Amino acid sequence: MEFNPIIIKELRGRMRGWRATIVVTVYLLVISTVMLLFYGGLYNNTFFGSNTQVGKSLFLPLIIVQVLLLSIITPISTAAAISSERERQTYDVLLTTLLPARTIILGKLLAAIAYSLLLMVVTLPLAVLCLLLGGLDISDVLLVNLVLLAMTFLYGSFGLYASAMMRTTLGATSLALGLVVFLSALLPLFAYLLLFTSGTGSLSRSTTVFNIVNSISPPFAVSSLLSSNQLGLFQPWMYFTIIAALASGLLIWLSVRALRPREGRLSRQQRVQITRQD
Repeated sequence: MEFNPIIIKELRGRMRGWRATIVVTVYLLVISTVMLLFYGGLYNNTFFGSNTQVGKSLFLPLIIVQVLLLSIITPISTAAAISSERERQTYDVLLTTLLPARTIILGKLLAAIAYSLLLMVVTLPLAVLCLLLGGLDISDVLLVNLVLLAMTFLYGSFGLYASAMMRTTLGATSLALGLVVFLSALLPLFAYLLLFTSGTGSLSRSTTVFNIVNSISPPFAVSSLLSSNQLGLFQPWMYFTIIAALASGLLIWLSVRALRPREGRLSRQQRVQITRQD
């Protein structure tokens, strides 16, 4: 089985030069600064010395900032995957290669996910520091990274689909970031408004709807892992991971269909070639 050449090409392009180093450095600086400020606030707390939940309290801002940064970086990195080929007028050349559409789509997506994984890996020492401070289990760290991985696949797949559908990178990026704003801000806001405007009689039903709606929101799904409130069988991170996996698969399939040339525009020889590729 041959390795996907698109992954090699994309990773070489992403890691070449100073851009990747600068992004990783800024990424770590932002997260480290937020954690340092938060740690300073905990240190000034009177009960800091006897608090066994310091690591857990410090881990929460780490993952929230990580969610926000990955929510911006991942869709932006995939939104230009196909649309940039059109802008450089290399789109037709890409389609005439011997690579099937699914190989191109998966190669560009996995390259972007690999870059996001790199950003997740470089923050692991900070997570280990939180483990040493207490109040946090290694299972919490593993589950949080699982949800982050599901989130990157979801946003990366949607950014790739937007890139395949839109003609310009600006349009694809705007559409991809629009989904991020909807899931991270507008959807939780709608859920909170629904909860606060509900009457006393329908509070239980509104709370259930609130939890279900917010389970689609990555910040809520991730933070629920560290919440002290027991939700019984309902675990938002489980719902989000399943929904993200299904939605990512659907978006990848739609991206492959959008990338394939329309049969009516192809010659007989080109149709035979595409049939052999698939």
